[in-house]
Amino acid sequence: MAECASLFTSYGYAKKVLGVNEEAATLSNPVPFWKLVVSGAGSGFASSCVLTPVELIKCRLQAQLNCPSGSTNYKGPIDCIVRTVREEGVTGLWRGNLSTLAREVPGNMAWFGVYEAGMRFVQQARGDERKKDVPLYWSALSGSAAGVAYWALPFPADTVKSKIQTDNRFQGESFASVFKTIVKEEGVAGLYRGCPITCLRAIPS
Repeated sequence: MAECASLFTSYGYAKKVLGVNEEAATLSNPVPFWKLVVSGAGSGFASSCVLTPVELIKCRLQAQLNCPSGSTNYKGPIDCIVRTVREEGVTGLWRGNLSTLAREVPGNMAWFGVYEAGMRFVQQARGDERKKDVPLYWSALSGSAAGVAYWALPFPADTVKSKIQTDNRFQGESFASVFKTIVKEEGVAGLYRGCPITCLRAIPS
């Protein structure tokens, strides 16, 4: 919920800064596409600040599910937060933030770009003067395509982020260093492990 709130609030703010007025936009006088893509990048930057601590806790709790019984590190989310701050400082909650940025900025450029491109294509094909005239089912279809694009484009960055946040081997390592290690140990396919199912999951969501 916090991610969605920060994402769409920052997207709206970025559009406002760029002078986007979608209420006044028409088929013959559309919003410049680049402004929508740049606004998507801005929303990805802002949401990363909120998302990194949330995903760090989630990834660490999920990672310990694979540990042998009785060897789990955390009792729950609160315990994970407290221990992370105690052992790594408050900044430890933002471990992997660069990787999150590497996913969220291009990911949201892709998400909003594909969504807006899909809506504009349908608008032109149907001759709808305003975007709000496009039927809801076309909006849903554009959203599904956007969700797939969001994950497919920056998925390697998400893989690197998860490694940095959950694998102690990579504590203090740079994004580039972890990226190279994954490719060396698992091949390029290792960067996309779990990508197909994640993209399928994004279609209805």
